[in-house]
Amino acid sequence: MRAINASIMRAINRRMILDQIRLRPISRAELSEITHLTRASVTQIVEELINEGIVVESKVVGRMRLGRRSTQLDIPPNAGVFFGVHLSGARISVGCVNMRGEVLKHNMVVPAARSSTETMDAIAATIDQQRRSISLPLEKLQGIGVSIIGGESSAEMKHEIQEELAKRCGLPVVLEYDVNARALDEKYFGCAKDNFALIHLGEKISASVISNGSLYRGAEQGEVQIDRMATDANLAQGTLNDWLGEAALLQGTGCQSWEELMERATEEGASTAVERLKQYLAFGIVNIVHAFHVPHVVLCGEVFSSGDFLEQELYDKALQNGIDKNQLSIQIQRESNPVRIGASPAYHRFFQGGLED
Repeated sequence: MRAINASIMRAINRRMILDQIRLRPISRAELSEITHLTRASVTQIVEELINEGIVVESKVVGRMRLGRRSTQLDIPPNAGVFFGVHLSGARISVGCVNMRGEVLKHNMVVPAARSSTETMDAIAATIDQQRRSISLPLEKLQGIGVSIIGGESSAEMKHEIQEELAKRCGLPVVLEYDVNARALDEKYFGCAKDNFALIHLGEKISASVISNGSLYRGAEQGEVQIDRMATDANLAQGTLNDWLGEAALLQGTGCQSWEELMERATEEGASTAVERLKQYLAFGIVNIVHAFHVPHVVLCGEVFSSGDFLEQELYDKALQNGIDKNQLSIQIQRESNPVRIGASPAYHRFFQGGLED
């Protein structure tokens, strides 16, 4: 038992050191101070990472006490590759990113009435093709991240995808619901970082929370079920999803898409729907901010890509509904790459660990 515990602690310490080096070039002495590990422990783990080619000594920045030089450690972008699979209805994006989240390869796989077995075969074949074209040693291939639409995928389906893809590709697979993967993408490659809520508006409204750098998980280990949030005391007016799902908002407007709704936002019908969107989404923002004590809210989805005005107007409505102006910032995530979103769960596991460890 002691050996197992020591192994677990060593893995935790390794990830902690890696995560600090990921943030910026840093010396061994600074790592010891920040992580509260002994210099000997830090040195041993760092040497292993250097030998594996994950960490490099980037530069000497001066001298410390007793005349010792301070050498900075860094993670080069080609130290590892993560594959990303984004499953969204009939559209499947497959690609890979490097250690900095830069997309190296990107293919779109669109199965035409295929079985789940054929779909897994197509994804695995695409990953294999990309793996061969990267020309990196196999040990640099760190794993596969998969994002799937929440609510449409049971725990059994998640397990099947994870198991079948791992068997076909010979790599560890980490799977997350789409909104959680988007939150991890924002944490590592966006602006919000370690304390925020991400709200995605699509066919339904969904949310994820990053608190103190960790992904919040409810009883079912899934997303924050903001869609079930009540809009009144006895549910006579339904839930947030009854008002904010795509079909509900477009109904009666004559619009066929989010983009068209935003383009016609000042017209009768469309303007009513936009006001309804602002009213109920502000309600959801206020509740999630109070419930999870997060100072930042990130909004994403097609409706926000052309609705620049929503950012300020939602902020104003949130202030009107009991949020202090010093407690909240709202930003719209306008650009997100599906491959990087898919890869983010594997990236997160590599640096911080997760449920699959």
